[in-house]
Amino acid sequence: PVAKVEKILKSARKTIVVENNKTSQLSSLIREHLLTTVDHQILKYDGRPFDPGELSERIRAVL
Repeated sequence: PVAKVEKILKSARKTIVVENNKTSQLSSLIREHLLTTVDHQILKYDGRPFDPGELSERIRAVL
């Protein structure tokens, strides 16, 4: 799956990782295994899931 993810990330104009944790584990794995970084991270670590409106607002803010 690394090659598929790499292809998708390279074709993207911007990359945004959305995670429900403080340490941004997925971004770290992308950096470690693909030797690339994501453009933006949207993190929430208060134990509650993202509200669709909140997530939409935060994505629009980085686009």
